[in-house]
Amino acid sequence: MAIDEQDREDLLRDGRAMPLRGETKIGGIPVIVGFRAGGQMSLYCAADPVYQFNADGELRRVFYQGKRYAAQNGCLVLLDRSTKGGRIQFCSRPISEKLRADIFSDLKTWLAKINNQHPDKW
Repeated sequence: MAIDEQDREDLLRDGRAMPLRGETKIGGIPVIVGFRAGGQMSLYCAADPVYQFNADGELRRVFYQGKRYAAQNGCLVLLDRSTKGGRIQFCSRPISEKLRADIFSDLKTWLAKINNQHPDKW
């Protein structure tokens, strides 16, 4: 995820860390799925939401409705961004069960949309 949320890279052109990647459009929204060499998957649904997984398929980072989240000890936490001495730091904050459920519901919706658009590709 980019440091400046408004300035996202062109993942198909610049996503060198994801040697296997592709793009489709769903409802006019560009959706990019990419895999790192170690098998970690990233799902970019335009600039937001973004879901990143580890090699075991576990959610590790999320960019959702303009905010960053990370998996810590099996839970999603909000990463509050602050700048100190010219350095960016993140402070973890717990999130509500409703927000967690909304994030996972949205992820399931995007995965279903991808599957419905390309059912023969899976």
